[in-house]
Amino acid sequence: MGRYGTPFLLNLGLSEQLTSLVWLAGPISGLVAQPLIGTFIPPPMQLFLYPAIFGPSFLVQWQNFLSHPITSHNFRFPTPTAPVH
Repeated sequence: MGRYGTPFLLNLGLSEQLTSLVWLAGPISGLVAQPLIGTFIPPPMQLFLYPAIFGPSFLVQWQNFLSHPITSHNFRFPTPTAPVH
């Protein structure tokens, strides 16, 4: 997905320097916004916020696990070459 973002931004007329700032804006705003939002949310609302964050993230990871099982990654347990004492 990221390989299409930079050419798209360049086609919009942004310079390469501004394009790099666009890519930095997301992580930087998350670094600033998350602590601020967590500070100003009252504790009773946090009880509803945590399931709203972790529920969808769990569903995305579960879908990722189901669509890419471990066997598709050629994962094999290592076979011991020497006896373990």
